[in-house]
Amino acid sequence: APATIEGLAPRLPYLRRQTALLRPRIICALGNSAFRSLVDASASISRVHGRFFTKGRFQFFATYHPAAALRQQGLVDIMTRDFQVLSKKWRSLNGDHHHSPEEALDRADSRTR
Repeated sequence: APATIEGLAPRLPYLRRQTALLRPRIICALGNSAFRSLVDASASISRVHGRFFTKGRFQFFATYHPAAALRQQGLVDIMTRDFQVLSKKWRSLNGDHHHSPEEALDRADSRTR
């Protein structure tokens, strides 16, 4: 079953701590529940997918949850285009320098020492 806003609520304090530590440049909200919990409670992912939104000091990117593409094959092409938009933005923020998730965690760990 799809995640619900109520189901995600207990995880939000953990997410807030993680974002404070890692300071991500972009947070990718996968699906309605994630986007509604983090950005806009009244939004529909079918209307906002493939776009960026700023809330507070964070930039969010909206797309469908991958499980939705398993149920609706037509979403695969849409999600592919969405992730191409995300990739282009990521490259524009980082130039040619790309950080792996491990490098991001190492950087965050060095900030807490």
